[in-house]
Amino acid sequence: MRGLVESDYRSALEVLHEAAAVDGPIPFPQPVLGALRRLVPCDVVTYHERIAGQPRLVFTSEPRGPVSLEIRAAVRRFAFEIDSA
Repeated sequence: MRGLVESDYRSALEVLHEAAAVDGPIPFPQPVLGALRRLVPCDVVTYHERIAGQPRLVFTSEPRGPVSLEIRAAVRRFAFEIDSA
């Protein structure tokens, strides 16, 4: 496993910068998730929250495209886990 390099620290600071700029009801909007996705390379970053019984879902992904049946099934599965927590 390689150690952290300057660009890793810069990417972590970018996540914090985007998070500090949030001014609204969603704590992790797409710009924050996008910065997190650049920090931790992955296909999809998703934020789930349930407020007053209403689900909220924010995600960013590459490549952008339609939501597949597998992704829809995962959303249903993880929404159930959030409800059970």
